[in-house]
This record gives sequence, C-alpha cells and structure tokens, in this order.
Amino acid sequence: MPARRAVAGRPPRTLWAQLAGLALGCAAQTALAQSEAMDLRFDVLLGDAPIGEHRFTVNHLPGDVVTVESDARFTVRVLSIPVFRYKHRASESWSDRCLTRIESSTRANRTRYAVSGERTAEPEATDAPFLLERSRDDVSEAETMASCLGSFAYWDIERLRRATLLNPQTGKLETAELVALDPAPLPQPGSANIEGAYGSKAFPHFELRTRLETIRLWYNEHGDWLALQTEQKGRDLTYQRTDLPPLLPHGDQHEDPHKQLASLDELAPSLDRESAELLR
Repeated sequence: MPARRAVAGRPPRTLWAQLAGLALGCAAQTALAQSEAMDLRFDVLLGDAPIGEHRFTVNHLPGDVVTVESDARFTVRVLSIPVFRYKHRASESWSDRCLTRIESSTRANRTRYAVSGERTAEPEATDAPFLLERSRDDVSEAETMASCLGSFAYWDIERLRRATLLNPQTGKLETAELVALDPAPLPQPGSANIEGAYGSKAFPHFELRTRLETIRLWYNEHGDWLALQTEQKGRDLTYQRTDLPPLLPHGDQHEDPHKQLASLDELAPSLDRESAELLR
C-alpha cells in the first residue's frame, strides 16, 4: 500500500492524537486531584498557652462525596500540673452536601461521649431519615433526624450556612447563624508571630453564632480555612493553621478542579471541529 502523503499546511493525524491524549490526560489528572486528601493541622492555644493540636483530613471523592477524619488532643496545665485533658476523634461521610454517616468518641477529663449515626438508605436517596445514637458516660439515647444534616464543617464554609448544625461531640443539633464580618488579620495570641504577608493581611472573616458560643473564623480568598477563635471561660481558644497555604500574587487565580473539568467540556466541541478539519 502506498504511503499516505501529508497535505501541506495540515498537521499530521498523530498531532490530533497527541492533543486528544493531552486533553484526556489533563482530565485524568484533575479527577485524581479531586480524590486527593487535604491535611489541615492547627496548633491550639488557650489564652497565650499552647494546649495541643487538632488535625483534619478531608478527602474529596468523585460524585460530590467527601470523607473527613479529625483528631484533637488538648491538655490544660496550671503550674505545670494537668487540670484538663481532652481527646476527640470523629469520622464523617458526606454526599451532595448532606451528612450520610458519623462516628465519634470523646473524653473530656472523666466524661465520655460517643456518637454514631447514618442515613438509613443509599447515599443518593435524598429523603431517607438519619438515625443517630449518642451517649454520655453510661446514658444512651437514639433519635431520628432529618435526611440532610450538616455538622460544624469549618473546612468548607458553604456547609456552615444552615439553621442547625450537628455537634459531633454531643450528637445534638445546635441552632446556628453564619455572619460575614469585615476582613481582619489572623489572630496572634500571646507571643505568636505569623511571618510574612499572612501576618499583616486582612482576610475574609465570619462569625458562627450558636446558642452557647460565638465562633470567629478566617479564610483566604479561595475558601481555605486559616484560623478559628472562640471564648472559653473568659479566655480565647485559638486555632492557628500550622501549614498556611502560599499566598498567590495579586491577579493569579486558584483553579477549582470542578471548573477545570467544565473548561475541558466547553473546549471539547471546538476540539472536535478542529479534529474533523485535520482529518479531511
């Protein structure tokens, strides 16, 4: 069979194959990025004194599924003597921005809490009730709750925009109101010193108001959670992010993976038209 001659001015078919492969590769990398875990670590201070850390591992999966693992360990000391110890572990699963499962265990000094709950049907069922069991020491109770619950998901501010939130320690619903405030610098209690641009820049700042307390929250322009502060018995309890994300130069855009996929979808028709032209 005679060799096919290349037409002058037209790229060879292999070029389109490379372009298509590049587009598919970008989509695959984006899908992989959506499945990667995000590790958030916070130093925790009571007043000026460090008391421990709280770590969150947030895993975004395809189909708007999110899993979250959190681990908190605090020790409050007076004259070097421990007077309060706190350990908390929680595991959550979300689907379509609704909580589908929660498991937590907490020990605050001698008081023990446990919470276990899940939606009673497949995650995609939007009207299935949420069955929850909670206990404090040896006293347990069960409750059937609404199908689409939310918790104190500080790692995603949009999930805090609810009238009620589930407390993962007690397993009880709390009334909540999220209020946007003027931008403010990150809290720097005691001798803490946040270096560089983070130390002087004002960031988007919110208050989450519940019946029992007011929680102040800071995020960057891309929605990354940076800090938390609330009052506990007259002293500030502060969460300071230990791995602050780099600040992008002014004008740079933080590309959301969902938007990247949408861009590829929008690009596909024009690529198809070009491929037809190339292969004529």
